[in-house]
Amino acid sequence: MEANDEIVVLEMTKYKLVFLGQGSAGKTSIINRFIYSRFDVLYHPTLGLDFLSKSVYLEDRVVNLQIWDTAGQEKFKALAASYVRDCVGAIVVYDITSRESFDSVRDWVEIVREKRGDEASIFIVGNKIDLEAARKVDQVEGKALAEELGCQFDEVSAKQDANIASMMKKVACSLADEEAMEDTSCDNVAAIDTIYETSGKDSGCGC
Repeated sequence: MEANDEIVVLEMTKYKLVFLGQGSAGKTSIINRFIYSRFDVLYHPTLGLDFLSKSVYLEDRVVNLQIWDTAGQEKFKALAASYVRDCVGAIVVYDITSRESFDSVRDWVEIVREKRGDEASIFIVGNKIDLEAARKVDQVEGKALAEELGCQFDEVSAKQDANIASMMKKVACSLADEEAMEDTSCDNVAAIDTIYETSGKDSGCGC
């Protein structure tokens, strides 16, 4: 290193981000694709709660996403709602091949609004666009619901790794700065990397 070289230390900020949505919509698959760059073909429902962490490097900052993966089964709905209380962001996932999962989106958004008001950014994400032939929810309909509810919208495929990185980049920028979606710094992400990963499970049953 030359004498006039400077070491740039980027500020790191942590943000609690909660994934919500009906069971089997693909919440865990999206998270695993983002964190580990992998897709598990076998379905393993989340029991209660999983926690992971990943950092996104922007031009002038590091956004550490504290990701909470909640169970979508009805019996865990109250537990999932309890983890929304202090979140700054929520991603509500639905399966584009399941009308039922899409119909549940409004309820999940209402849970976030009830707990956080306008203090949390909400993103509605349609998963499984690789199954276009089986689509039951048109993209236009997803966008319209997001606009109606004042949420951001995207569609992804965890299986094919389609739009996952770009969607999470938008989330990181939005959480870091409400105006960052229009800021050019969010189009120039230097890297997306895992600084550390932790995983914990809470089934809500004390076991």
